[in-house]
Amino acid sequence: MFTQIQEKPLLTPKEVASIYPCSTSWLEKRRIDGDGPKFGRYGRKIFYRKEELDAYFARQEFSSTAEYRKAAN
Repeated sequence: MFTQIQEKPLLTPKEVASIYPCSTSWLEKRRIDGDGPKFGRYGRKIFYRKEELDAYFARQEFSSTAEYRKAAN
């Protein structure tokens, strides 16, 4: 099942939470705040592109807390 999910072009929040270090509630909060990964809405359903998720989480990686503080400002 894991490989099937990785090959899908669009992932649901539940699928995202099973692959990435986040929960569905975290994704929902980030959508509301506007500071999470890009998403699409198709009807009433929310979807994420794997490429967007990879890019978002790559931007969240830091070597030290000092580097993190610089990025936050």
